[in-house]
Amino acid sequence: MLILTGNVYNSFSVQITDNVWEFMCGPMNSAAHPIATADNPPYGGWYDSAGRKVKVKWAAGFPTMHYTRLHSTVYAVVRVNNILKSGGAEGPGYHWVAYDGPTVVIRFHDGHTGKLLYAQGVSTMDAKP
Repeated sequence: MLILTGNVYNSFSVQITDNVWEFMCGPMNSAAHPIATADNPPYGGWYDSAGRKVKVKWAAGFPTMHYTRLHSTVYAVVRVNNILKSGGAEGPGYHWVAYDGPTVVIRFHDGHTGKLLYAQGVSTMDAKP
C-alpha cells in the first residue's frame, strides 16, 4: 500500500511496515520548512512517530539554523511500471507483456533546478504475505 500525502511543507519517504509506505511532498507554491517543524525526524533511519516505529528513508528538510534553503521547493514524480513493450514473436511489431510484479518509483526533484534529489522504488515482489 502506498500513501501519497501533501501539504506538509516538507518531503519525506517513510516505510511504515514491510508493505506500507508513505510519500509526502510539500506544495510547490510554498518553501520547505526547517526539519524542526516536523518534530525533528532523522534524515534517514528509525523514528518513533506517535508511538509507532517507522523507517525514514529520506527527508528533504534542513536544520533550523540553515536559512539559505528556505526558498527551496521539492516536487515528486510517480511512475508505475506494470507492462513492458516487447518485440513480437510472429514477425514485425510488438506487444505488451505484463510484469510478474509491478513496481512504483517515486522521484523527488528540486523545484528550481529539476535535479533528482532522491528516488525510492517499491515492488509488489518485495511485499510480505
